[in-house]
Amino acid sequence: MKKRTRHGRIAVGTLSVGVLLGVAGAGPDVIVGDLPSVAHYGAIGGIRAYSVGTTSCNIGDENLLWIANQNLHPVIGQNMFRIVDGRIDQIGQSWLKHGFVALTQSLCDTCNGQGGSVLGVGCSDPYGAGLNGSHSGLGPRFEVNAFTGAYPYPYSNPNGASGNAIFKRLQVAQTDLDIPGSRFFVEGHYVTPDDAAAGNGYNNASYRRVNKNGDNSMTTAGPTVRELPGIYAWRDHGLGTNVPDPDVTIITVDAPDDGRFFIGFKTVDNGDDTFTYTYAIQNLNCDQSGAALRIPLGAAALAEDTYFNGPHYHSGEPYDGTDWVFANNVDTIEWHSPETYAENVNSNALRWGTMYTFQFTSDGAPEDGTIELDLFKPGTASSVTFTGPVPGDVGPPPVRINQIDDIAESVEPNTPFSFDVRITPGADTIINGSMVLNYRFDGGVFNNIPLVAAGGDIYTATVPGAACVDMPEFYVSAEGVTTGVVTEPDLGPAGPWSYIVGVDSNPFYDDAEADLGYTVTGNATDGQWDRGVPIGGGDRGDPSEDADGSGSCWLTDNVDGNSDIDGGSTILTTPAIDGSAPGAVISYHRWFHNAAGASANEDIMLVEISNGDGNWVELETVGPSDSGSNGGWIQASFTIADFVTPTSTIFLRFNAQDLGNASVVEAGVDAVRVDAFSCDDSGCIADWNNDTVVDFFDVQDFLGDFSAQDPSANINGDGSIDFFDVLAFLDLFSQGC
Repeated sequence: MKKRTRHGRIAVGTLSVGVLLGVAGAGPDVIVGDLPSVAHYGAIGGIRAYSVGTTSCNIGDENLLWIANQNLHPVIGQNMFRIVDGRIDQIGQSWLKHGFVALTQSLCDTCNGQGGSVLGVGCSDPYGAGLNGSHSGLGPRFEVNAFTGAYPYPYSNPNGASGNAIFKRLQVAQTDLDIPGSRFFVEGHYVTPDDAAAGNGYNNASYRRVNKNGDNSMTTAGPTVRELPGIYAWRDHGLGTNVPDPDVTIITVDAPDDGRFFIGFKTVDNGDDTFTYTYAIQNLNCDQSGAALRIPLGAAALAEDTYFNGPHYHSGEPYDGTDWVFANNVDTIEWHSPETYAENVNSNALRWGTMYTFQFTSDGAPEDGTIELDLFKPGTASSVTFTGPVPGDVGPPPVRINQIDDIAESVEPNTPFSFDVRITPGADTIINGSMVLNYRFDGGVFNNIPLVAAGGDIYTATVPGAACVDMPEFYVSAEGVTTGVVTEPDLGPAGPWSYIVGVDSNPFYDDAEADLGYTVTGNATDGQWDRGVPIGGGDRGDPSEDADGSGSCWLTDNVDGNSDIDGGSTILTTPAIDGSAPGAVISYHRWFHNAAGASANEDIMLVEISNGDGNWVELETVGPSDSGSNGGWIQASFTIADFVTPTSTIFLRFNAQDLGNASVVEAGVDAVRVDAFSCDDSGCIADWNNDTVVDFFDVQDFLGDFSAQDPSANINGDGSIDFFDVLAFLDLFSQGC
């Protein structure tokens, strides 16, 4: 029987960092002695860019190689972390700064005076934030083996050597910066061959707290915590700035013949007979990388409210950023890479210099258990294990149903949809004939179909083909003698799965490469809407590139320099857009920046919609001081019917304003589109019942929908279902398909 314990922090007061990390000490030994500054480069597309200054120290007893233009110098990674609500997440990472020359300063010890192509014993070398953010010196992570320190030189640049303001730099999503109560931390990490060969690669990362300013720049605060990676901020600041979290435990786990993982975990008693389990795993320098986290689950214990976070790869790093997949396997739960190494060497794995966070809630009380971390690349071992908190037993294992396949978002008309589930009896007996798919179309009573055994505890459910006007709703159920009826999803008929029946269509898309009939009005004295490839350079809050990559966009003036709005408003109105399809969604990318000038954060951009009846309805107001008023391309989307009656003459207008005191206001619009689902991809409305034959039954079915005032019967798109729709349908019927 497993022992139930409280999990607390590591007591390090009596341990030196060297003892804690197992630092060898002999030979060259580079550490991050200081993280003195953070540079901020603004935002593009909702992504902000930073770089972190790093000062290295050689605390070893031999000089450290620092040879430029060869693979015998350090590469320097920069990361950012956030703590909020008791959880730590890595929210950003940079490419790697390649070292080129070492100075002979004495930050950590007395320097022996040797520099240039070496970092002398006791010497330190400062690389400023600007230098660490220089495009020309940044190489990708994927070519580096952080355990051996090996990398090719010259390094590759898959997307070119230089780019826009965020290219290659430490990228962080604006949404990750805007969560109230967040505390932020940066990390510097050095990797170099001779340090690794001496066995000194485990102390090469240090972290420091930073404060976020009103313009999203970062200011360093508190001391640099040397030789400890960013995950330790969770322990040291988990309950507030300089307030340690006593429930955070951090351990180290080494892969045989490879590098080290730092693993943190904590449990929280929620006071309602449930517990929140949080695990953070930082891969310091394991080249094999992590592929799956597998956690034992006690008998009858639930695992709900699951969470996964990892930073995104960017700027040409080849790794797939798809989130790890969660699976409930009855006696274990796991998150795993979307594909194995054999299937895709660039699948999302827990690579070196990266931390992933996992969380879930369970009614199983915490007890010690063996947790498994699978490794991604082939190597000496295929997995490593460690002891940590896991949910204990709740009761006899009940009948359980677990979804295996994803539910489709849309299915073509008259096409069956199949998916697999796993059904396990636990300690119960499943009643014969109770394993069924329950389904209904367009409301009404649920019908049921027996599931088909697919081998072992896997069963296949098949939803019959549905007509375009139907709305399928369905769930799977089984009944145990003791457990009773179990459903998946949990709410069964009260919360079933569903999907759209139809073919995804795109009746309108404008990439701004041509003027499709926009109008520009307003009383602004300068900065009226203009269309073209941005040439302003992004140095005054204006976009430096368009949103969709086609080249052009609409923006407020398109000149280098003074391109902002002055003395009033400028209004961009779209041409008529067909938004009459049922469920049509209209979307656009917009840019708004008012955070500069003497009177920042005073002005707004108003976005409105009309169906051609002369009335305008507000979709959104951007600004004056929300997260959308600091620049960056942000996509917004709205279901048309939620705001106006859908018609074939939908208009949008973008009213960007400079109505207050002196300020710099820049705006942009791009990629305006409508997405909808149609009954088929041929556009043959006359085949109303989708049986591929245009005959009397189509007329009969249309008149039935017309009598029921079904929205699909609004053939002419004027918002009214009347005699003119009948005439329009009969005209199409006479033309055939």
